Amino acid sequence: MQIKFKNNLEHQTEAVAAVVDLFDGYEAANNTTELATTTNCLQLSEDAIFKNLQAIQYRNGLAVDDALITQKFDIEMETGTGKTYVYLKTIFELYNAYGFNKFVIAVPSIAIKEGVCKSLEMLKNHFAMIYKNIPYSHFVYDSRNLDQVYDFASAVELNLMIINIAAFNKSKENVIYGRRDKMNGMSPIDLIATTRPIVIVDEPQTMMNTPLAKQALAKLNPLCTLNYSATHKEKNHCIYKLDARTAYEQKLVKRVDVVGVKSVDDHNQAYIKLIAVRNKMGNITAQVEIDCQKSNKILRKTVVVRQATDLYIKSGKREVYRGYIVKDICSKTDEEWIDFEARAEKIFLHEAIGDVAEEVIKREQISQTIKEHLDKELKFKDIKVLSLFFIDKVANYRSYNAQGDSIKGKYAVIFEEEYNKWLAMPKYRGLAADAEAAHGGYFAVDKRIKAAEAVYALIMQDKEKLLSLDSKLRFIFSHSALREGWDNPNVFQICTLGNTKSLIRKRQEIGRGMRLCVNQAGERVNDMKYNTLTVIANESYESFAGALQSELRESVNVKNRSYCKNLRRRSIRPIYRLLLEGSMGLVQQCVCEMQKMNIEMPKLRRNKGEIIPGEAWVPQVVQIVVIADEITRLPDIITFLQRKTNLKRKTIARILLESETLDKFKVNPQMYMDEVAKIIAMKMKMP
Repeated sequence: MQIKFKNNLEHQTEAVAAVVDLFDGYEAANNTTELATTTNCLQLSEDAIFKNLQAIQYRNGLAVDDALITQKFDIEMETGTGKTYVYLKTIFELYNAYGFNKFVIAVPSIAIKEGVCKSLEMLKNHFAMIYKNIPYSHFVYDSRNLDQVYDFASAVELNLMIINIAAFNKSKENVIYGRRDKMNGMSPIDLIATTRPIVIVDEPQTMMNTPLAKQALAKLNPLCTLNYSATHKEKNHCIYKLDARTAYEQKLVKRVDVVGVKSVDDHNQAYIKLIAVRNKMGNITAQVEIDCQKSNKILRKTVVVRQATDLYIKSGKREVYRGYIVKDICSKTDEEWIDFEARAEKIFLHEAIGDVAEEVIKREQISQTIKEHLDKELKFKDIKVLSLFFIDKVANYRSYNAQGDSIKGKYAVIFEEEYNKWLAMPKYRGLAADAEAAHGGYFAVDKRIKAAEAVYALIMQDKEKLLSLDSKLRFIFSHSALREGWDNPNVFQICTLGNTKSLIRKRQEIGRGMRLCVNQAGERVNDMKYNTLTVIANESYESFAGALQSELRESVNVKNRSYCKNLRRRSIRPIYRLLLEGSMGLVQQCVCEMQKMNIEMPKLRRNKGEIIPGEAWVPQVVQIVVIADEITRLPDIITFLQRKTNLKRKTIARILLESETLDKFKVNPQMYMDEVAKIIAMKMKMP
């Protein structure tokens, strides 16, 4: 199959025009083929460009700048709306209109590099038809083949160079900075600079995050710089903006549903996750995630610890953390860990203890992803369905032995078990039944493994083959290599098995599935009943959607007011507490309320709902699954309640025994203790 492209989509035409019109007034007659040069020339004053800039900004409904500060221009396009197509078409339009013939496309990753090369391949006939077979060349910068740089600099026809940011990373040690005899003593970067290229930066928020990268791009001596992204960090002159809300309303991208899978009422063990380790001049600290007591709630928080830190204190004196005093923190790269005095546990980076539901949650996520996928396969007869998993650790999916043979990680094993379970159901019989062939993955380490080359080629370089129903690969696993730049229009499910905190990364991950899907004829399907991306998130729907909505609101300038109430805790005089404690009334009142308690086992809650940019969301509980959670050690409930209430231990024991509810304590210890503490506190405050 071949993907078909349209030349007249309004939003893409506007984005192209925003760039081309910057140079309005520069006479194209000076740039005929007969007068073509090896260097981009621009005989247009800064005042003229500034007036053009203001006119473009006004036309596109943007804030109008009051000065031309830089020759850097931002084009903001929501992921999935054809950003790569737009800047490639812009190149041809600039050549046609003004004769600009030298372009450098700077990319931050292998995935984006492969995506640009693949787009040029797929668009070859499309652009040949539109632009009457304009001769042009393109190549990927390779330090082992510097003749291509020489040819680029000396060519008079349209020429495109694609360069990865890695080419600039080692400063003086890098070949691009070394002087060459064949280049008349110039370095490759100096030779490129003589051509005054127009530099296109794909995903500048990733590219321009170091001073070295900024200096390197500046050394290219660009005629101008065009930044293309959906998530700009550094703001320049914005000339076009297609935000999330507009893309959604114009049905240019898929709608997004989020399924949140979360453990509920499960705080019965000491949960500790190692998030990061820092070593600043010998001062070693770690960030760990723990469950902290705050009033009558338990909140999962990240805290900073060092040697001798007591997690019992950090957690708000939760009994399950008693004895967890930090012993050692190892900051050695790739071997980071933390351990504790009088405890056997050693926790490695990104790993956790005490979260007995974590594997249950991830199995549930994988299972729900498969179900959503299979349901769409039944519904979409002429559309290939793909699902994408973002994982927390490559070894959890695949590792290799010394001979280069792959070894399945736990996610691969879980996937095949759940896939076979669903395929055994009558509803799904007749669908592709080979679990092992249905999934594959691409990771940075795979470039050294020959066995992974075929999967790499299929995922990264052969989009049309992957989109064919003949291809057995349907489920793709990735760590970070496919987070940005790579996309496929037929990704309908994204499952986030890793813990992504960054809002930009969340949007980048979701962006991999935002494009409108295509059928087996390669035609874009505009019917929105087929275009829903389902995100299966490893956190609650509310927090995932809330974080995403927060960023989307900011991107579309939707104001969101929040109101906070200051709640004052009423204090009880010590003499009144003593009177209550000694009275039969307090005990009996607490006993009566405790017998009404509904203590539930820990469970998984699965919510589902649609994210609409800039609007509030309404989560809907789809399913609650009880977790069979074996409690191995009961906490000290008497000490917990004494600290919460200041009652005597004898009084607390009487309340517990007379309530005859201790059988509920083992069902969910933490929930039971919290409820009892609330009841006692409430009764103590009553007149």
